[in-house]
Amino acid sequence: MPAPRPGGIVVLGRTFPSATTTGVPPGTLLSPYTGPCLIQTPDVVIHAKEVRCDLRILARGVTITDSRIEGSVYADYVDDIGSFTITDSTVDAGQVVRTGIGDAHFTATRVEVVGGNRSINCYSDCTVRHSYVHGQLHDASGTHHESGIRVNHESTVIGSTIACDAPDVPPDAGCSAALTGYPDFDPMHDVTIDGNLIRAGSGGYCAYGGGTEGKAFSGHTRDMRFTDNVWERGTEPGQDGGFVCGYWGPIASFDADAPGAVWRGNVYDDGTPVTP
Repeated sequence: MPAPRPGGIVVLGRTFPSATTTGVPPGTLLSPYTGPCLIQTPDVVIHAKEVRCDLRILARGVTITDSRIEGSVYADYVDDIGSFTITDSTVDAGQVVRTGIGDAHFTATRVEVVGGNRSINCYSDCTVRHSYVHGQLHDASGTHHESGIRVNHESTVIGSTIACDAPDVPPDAGCSAALTGYPDFDPMHDVTIDGNLIRAGSGGYCAYGGGTEGKAFSGHTRDMRFTDNVWERGTEPGQDGGFVCGYWGPIASFDADAPGAVWRGNVYDDGTPVTP
């Protein structure tokens, strides 16, 4: 692992990723990417490239480093034939409805993601480390919900700064949360959210903890672990006049009684505990 870049967001004496500590390293000379956008060859390496298309990963072991992608990077969970790592890179999903990085079998480290309606979808078997997501789609149509990182199962998010700062646009557009997890498509399980900064103003709540009622797989959530995360209180009062990250609160739908549930060391940016 290279030495951390100087800078970052300092909260409670801890330093979290920012635009200066993630993305393409300063001084990197990028050349145009001339390879395929549909990658079907294993172990392809993309290094120091300017990529202007959506990269669809249909092979194992693809590596992306020190590059800028104007589009998305995606390995499909259903296809189950692609995997990739992306490190020290910038993904700009643009002012369109799409996910910046997804969906399964990937590791993203020191990546900055902007644009799109969802920065990262960590559907299954994926890890996000020391990354920064923000600047989602401004949906002038008022149709789509935005989020920073969505998790589902076998998802790990460590040491990252997670924001959803898309503006509210009537009738329905705006942030669901910085971090989302809903049991819509299959049971949520084996999720680790550790040592992250969850930024204020990211929707009604700043995070959803996987136990939402009334979904197709409600009641099957297990092994959801939230440890040592920091929630910003923010500067906008919520429904009760307090400063609690989101309009209604910091997190919703964390089921402390679910098997394997862990809630430990989670605080606001003034050091007071966050209670789910």
